[in-house]
Amino acid sequence: MDSCLTVAKGRQRIDQALQDAKLLRSRHAPELFGLDSDQLQDEAYSISAPSSVIHDFDGRENIGDEGEAETIYEVRTCKRMRPDNVDEDYNKALDHEHRVIRTVLCETDRSLSFHLAVEGVPQRAVSPSGEWLVSRIRFKAYHRFLFV
Repeated sequence: MDSCLTVAKGRQRIDQALQDAKLLRSRHAPELFGLDSDQLQDEAYSISAPSSVIHDFDGRENIGDEGEAETIYEVRTCKRMRPDNVDEDYNKALDHEHRVIRTVLCETDRSLSFHLAVEGVPQRAVSPSGEWLVSRIRFKAYHRFLFV
């Protein structure tokens, strides 16, 4: 059972890695992060877990059963861009994405119970004001799941 993780515990591991890297966790729900640019802070992030798939079961799971799972975690993050320096700041925002990816992959507990792979950055969006680049970074976690 020690090798099993809930989806929430996996999310907590990613969160801890980002906090250790001195990034700022948003106080807003992950799905709302970036919708209101007045509420953004430079290098803030939020983490959601939009989907999980559990393998190798035939629909008759019992309490205490374990299964192999894949969970998608999505880290949303933002970086400020100044109107008088958009090109340079856009590159800094892309570097910030890279820092987030490296932090999650390198600093998250990489034990046998929780293995992460980066899936990519499916969306980058500049806020309507042009002040922020908001990025969605997706990771796939492979872990054991315990039915409790």
